[in-house]
Amino acid sequence: MTKFFQKFGLVFFLISIFTIIIIPIVINEAYKHDVIYVTMWGAADVLSYYGTILGATATATAMIVTIVFTRKQIYRDSYLKNGNEKWEKIEVILADALDNINPMQPWLDTMDTGFVDPNTAIQKIQKYQIYCRTAIDKLNSHLNINDYPKVKSLIDAIGNFTKEIGPICQEELEAYSLLRYFNHRNTVKEIIQLEKEKPDSFSEEDLEFCEEILNKTKDIRMQDILHTIGQLNKQMIEQYNDQYRSLLQLKGATFEQINMEIQENADSILHIWKKK
Repeated sequence: MTKFFQKFGLVFFLISIFTIIIIPIVINEAYKHDVIYVTMWGAADVLSYYGTILGATATATAMIVTIVFTRKQIYRDSYLKNGNEKWEKIEVILADALDNINPMQPWLDTMDTGFVDPNTAIQKIQKYQIYCRTAIDKLNSHLNINDYPKVKSLIDAIGNFTKEIGPICQEELEAYSLLRYFNHRNTVKEIIQLEKEKPDSFSEEDLEFCEEILNKTKDIRMQDILHTIGQLNKQMIEQYNDQYRSLLQLKGATFEQINMEIQENADSILHIWKKK
């Protein structure tokens, strides 16, 4: 592009010298030495006429350049406005997706009540799993074939993150499910004892479910379950520190680059030689 400017400037300079200086001198010299046929007008008349034509040409050229530039300015502003609005919407969608897969969220939702209310903890984790599976679905509906490469690295990073966090969530679900069974262990024992004292007090399905709970919680201690959940929560926090924060930084860098490209493309529209 620098070489183009140098060549364009040199050509413009030479044409200007030839038009403004060389031609008037040629006209003057031609009349001075009578090297052309004799006319009814003199050199002054020709130079005056040439100056009028040159001035009119310059005025017309300036008008054409002004019209072309104004048209390009309008197109540039429209391009810049549409580009910024489109990518602002995409950035909002991505920000929402990143908020939804923040691994601190399920940990915060379950840290206070998870041990006493495993059912709520299970629902929170299942909801988080759904967010992870659908994190980029809405985003894909707003991207075309030209836009996708600009955010591909970020999309891939989000996909890798959700794959890594998935097994941890599944283990937490299993741990809270076991805690839920363990919390009902005493009640189950009472039901079985009551059935022994008063046969047929409960249905066969109820008794089978009670036996299932006893088998699943056999040789399991409460502190073991709590320790497992604590270790899994620690892994979630590590994922936040090691992976999730990197996603936030990548998002910022990605959209900074996109905004720079939009601005550069908009500015390039103003180049006189560039077509729309």
